[in-house]
Amino acid sequence: MRDRRDTLRRSMRERTARRACVFALLLLATASGGGAEEPRVATIHILRKDVFNPSVPRFDRFPYSWVNALHIRTREDVVRRALLFRSGDPFDPDVLEETERSLRHRSFIAYASVVPGERRGNEQDVVVETHDMWSTQISLDLGDGPEERSEGETFFEVKLEEQNLFGFGKRVELLYRRTDGENAFGWLVFDPQVLGSRWTLRAYDLARSPGREAGLEIDRPFYSLESRWGMGATTVQRSREDRIYRRDRETGEFFHEDRRDYAHAGRMLGDRRRKLLLRGLFLRQETDFSELRPAEGETPDSSLLEAGETTRHLAISAAYGRFRFVEDEGIDFFDRIEDIERGGYAALSAGPVWGTPDRWRFGAEAHWGAQLGSRRYASLEAASLVERRWSGWGKTALAAGALYHQKWAGRMCVAARALWNEEWRSEPGREFFADGPAGLRGRDDRGDAGARRMLFNLENRVDTGLRFLTVAFGVALFFDAGGAWDADEPVRFGDLGSSVGAGLRLGLTKSQDGRTYRIDLARNLEDGSFRLDIGLGHLFLIGKPFADFTRPFRL
Repeated sequence: MRDRRDTLRRSMRERTARRACVFALLLLATASGGGAEEPRVATIHILRKDVFNPSVPRFDRFPYSWVNALHIRTREDVVRRALLFRSGDPFDPDVLEETERSLRHRSFIAYASVVPGERRGNEQDVVVETHDMWSTQISLDLGDGPEERSEGETFFEVKLEEQNLFGFGKRVELLYRRTDGENAFGWLVFDPQVLGSRWTLRAYDLARSPGREAGLEIDRPFYSLESRWGMGATTVQRSREDRIYRRDRETGEFFHEDRRDYAHAGRMLGDRRRKLLLRGLFLRQETDFSELRPAEGETPDSSLLEAGETTRHLAISAAYGRFRFVEDEGIDFFDRIEDIERGGYAALSAGPVWGTPDRWRFGAEAHWGAQLGSRRYASLEAASLVERRWSGWGKTALAAGALYHQKWAGRMCVAARALWNEEWRSEPGREFFADGPAGLRGRDDRGDAGARRMLFNLENRVDTGLRFLTVAFGVALFFDAGGAWDADEPVRFGDLGSSVGAGLRLGLTKSQDGRTYRIDLARNLEDGSFRLDIGLGHLFLIGKPFADFTRPFRL
């Protein structure tokens, strides 16, 4: 894969040089031409490459040639509809750069380049080159399962995914899950270009024993900095068994049913770097709790069964942000160009909630990301939610986090995370967990819970440079610390648990989003025990301010 890494680096340098030449030519034309007509996009050339480029040595024979033969290349009209410009539009290098980012975010495209081509007077050709991802995936998960999973439950999940069905860019999934408590089978269909438009359609159904979850979503997202309007509607119905925890113990379980219907619409204003996003959202939710079953020797809060209600929430939000991007490689993924987001935003939301009781809900959040130096990145985020009732204050929640990533010594990346969560006057049975899946890898699932949580993680990720077909091998050394406390407990740093360990990283370089499998062996520094933690994806990734800016406000 060294050839691919060198190719990616050369491509990044060549694109930078081309863009610099284009800017210089535009400045020269402006200075000398005065009233010269601005250049416009003429012919758009689409070059679609297979998963493995046969012109690269080793990729022109088995097994790479067989992979290409089995794969159906993305169709040209799919790529063309994803572009942010058309023939006849004014030629704008910033739009070409934004189009590259937009294409790279497609789950079935591994690499994208959008550069100027031949220039004829005021007509500028554009060359679009894409390399396909291997889009058929079979994934196994034997580790971190659904959040409602109990300590000690065995968990197994297998998922079959096709991200680019017959080259049309459509996604389908089939899933089977088995735990000690339930079996589940489900499917999902996602279309990112409904009838060739910017609208997306997502439908899924997951049947469990007991329970079911099904949803339908149609959305026109804010897909790039060039977006102006976004809107959509979603309906989700869920029924499942939930568990109640109190001071780290499971005190009972109950059957939970809810239905959520919501719609949102928004308008993005401003120039390419400074954005004002105004959005409205309406939510209707029905919840019902029943069949409360105490655990042996426990007496859970029976008031939980009285919490079933129908609520309606109307929210208006405003967010202001400034964004820039820098391309890098090897920060979170193997052999993949990553768009690191710089800048940030601040957002406010407010609106009434009609339910039992009626109340007002206020929210605020902020996210900031920066490049601190050569290949050093940091981000900060914070969010709060407050409910005000006629009788006084209601549920209040606060979350804050910080991330730091530094690439050094060629193939190493140091990554750190600090996280704080706290809730006051929350629903019965709701707690935060500081366990293996949450971040304290040396502690059993559901091993530490409370109304407030603190976590700290430090990892040294190393790309070994070893490649086998499409799998990149990496290792990691890590240190975790964290804890959780009940609302009436004082926060004492002496109560923090900690663990150290080492892990193996398997990066599927030709899979969706550079998917990485994580196999970690952690030693609990309190009791000396060992725990094996297997999961899909890094424990945490670098912050994404623009991605958070464009999603609906947290409720």
